[in-house]
Amino acid sequence: MVFGAPKYPVKNPAPDLGDCVAAMRPGDIVALAGITTGSTLFGWFVGKPVRPQTASTAGALGFTAGFMYAYQNAYGRLMGYTQ
Repeated sequence: MVFGAPKYPVKNPAPDLGDCVAAMRPGDIVALAGITTGSTLFGWFVGKPVRPQTASTAGALGFTAGFMYAYQNAYGRLMGYTQ
């Protein structure tokens, strides 16, 4: 929860999903891909008896976490709390 006024100009006071995805920067996409790749590799190396299933599940969880991270960054930029 943010307490206080935004430090930067507000670009969109109420961004929706489409606005946030459109506002993602290349660094956000790289972070999304890196988190997804890292978690998939982790699932592959840890899930010895059922590697493909563990890797795909870990990859899906990593994609979800990476998307939430990138979405959070884009949302903060549109609301004026980060640059």
